[in-house]
Amino acid sequence: MVIAAASAGCQHCDEEIKSTRDYFVESEQLAGFLIDRQGQHAQTSKGPIFKKDEDAQSFDHQLHAIALLQEHLSSLSHRLPPD
Repeated sequence: MVIAAASAGCQHCDEEIKSTRDYFVESEQLAGFLIDRQGQHAQTSKGPIFKKDEDAQSFDHQLHAIALLQEHLSSLSHRLPPD
């Protein structure tokens, strides 16, 4: 039983590491996307406004992916075993 619990804990750590890595990769890609489109969007208090609809859709898709990863990481942190 102890081995199974340790294995489950290790899987949890692996999942958290992968999700954290994915979060930073997605964030970096979003930053690169905005840098590549510098001058092709305006920054407003409600967020960027893009000149091209496909850029707005891509931005929304990337932002949504990051939000999902944030939610997933939050749920993982709530499942951490106590120290």
